[in-house]
Amino acid sequence: MADITINNIKNIKRLEFNIPKKKGVYLLTGVNGIGKSTLLSCIHRIGYGNAFRDNMKTSINGTIDEFKGNVTYTVNNKKVEYAYRKTRWTPKPKGNSKILKEFGFNNVMFFPPTGARLYVHNEELNVHKIRKADQWLIDAMNTIFLTEKFSELRTISIDAKARGVFANHRNNIAYLLKEGKVGNKNQYYSEKNFSFGEILILNLLIGLKSMQSNSLLLIDEFELALHPKVQISLYNFLKTISIEKNIVTIFSTHSVSLIKNCKNIIFLEYDVHGNIVVHENCFPARAIGEIAYQEDISPDAVFFVEDMMAKFYLQTKLNHFKKVTGVIPDVKIIPIGPFSSVVDFHNQAKGYVFSDNVKTISFLDADVKSESIPYYKKWEPTCSFLQSYNQIKNDVQFLSITPEVGLVKELEFDKTITTTWLKSTFENQSLDFI
Repeated sequence: MADITINNIKNIKRLEFNIPKKKGVYLLTGVNGIGKSTLLSCIHRIGYGNAFRDNMKTSINGTIDEFKGNVTYTVNNKKVEYAYRKTRWTPKPKGNSKILKEFGFNNVMFFPPTGARLYVHNEELNVHKIRKADQWLIDAMNTIFLTEKFSELRTISIDAKARGVFANHRNNIAYLLKEGKVGNKNQYYSEKNFSFGEILILNLLIGLKSMQSNSLLLIDEFELALHPKVQISLYNFLKTISIEKNIVTIFSTHSVSLIKNCKNIIFLEYDVHGNIVVHENCFPARAIGEIAYQEDISPDAVFFVEDMMAKFYLQTKLNHFKKVTGVIPDVKIIPIGPFSSVVDFHNQAKGYVFSDNVKTISFLDADVKSESIPYYKKWEPTCSFLQSYNQIKNDVQFLSITPEVGLVKELEFDKTITTTWLKSTFENQSLDFI
């Protein structure tokens, strides 16, 4: 049973969505216009009564910006439907509007990509009122932006009049950055000269600081203003804070960098009827394949093997696995060379050639386990191979055979059958070498 069902709202014909219950960061992705922002707005309504009014703007003219569909919430076997009726969004049955609290989130915060700022008026620029910003905020800004410049982040109290709800959200605090001195005077620049990305993250962090445990955080396409390195550091920061504060974070994005590095991907796509299907725990390569060029795609896993024989053997096993389970991850098998070279290359590639979200495994031939490793442990326990092997041994598996030996034994066992098969396969070519 879906927590939220959206019918005929904007580009969404029908979408059924279950809100993740386990704390952590979930990336929500799909092609442009599929309904990610609309879905986040509907989720926001669980904790914010004006979510529809603020995020689904209507017009006075009844033929423009009019919503004919509905959004249904289901919790504890109770339902409430919201629809735009004449002048506003109303629940049906009205008495069931209270069931949204039963989703159990203490806070629901939604951060769209808007760079709201607080401007400091000239009459408020009293340097004696400038204070150092909260250390948590300073550390978080430095961590996310991979810098130390926010160590000079400062605050100043402002008059909240004529500044509205946003000033209240900020507790009437505006931010400044100290940039040095001219003579004996400190020089600052205010939020109006912060970059769009800096303002986005600043507002997000201020909200995060006040979020209670067991809350829901919704972020809509922040990566538009952030460098890929900053996107990843933001993602890593959110992972940590979501666990610490027991927060479910849903982050809508098209960023290939983020998708490559995330383990919890929710992928939206259209089915043949125009409805939107939700794929939870989607493989990164599948999600990226719908929104990026081929050169941006990373496999879900990379297997390192010794030679082509091992590759053919492992590929056959993998094909059988896909046929039996129906699971179709994108796996690349790369022959490297002798087993020692496989281990060395794996060590060098880990965390550098491939992102952390790409699973890397070395598949070594059976004789490495039965002969080579025991030999080195007995006679050369300090050799470089063992040192390198010990660093990645949790990511090493062994084939059940030594492929080239197995093939030779099969050929020796029944040359007639093998010869017949080869001749039928290559019937127009000379096979005198057999």
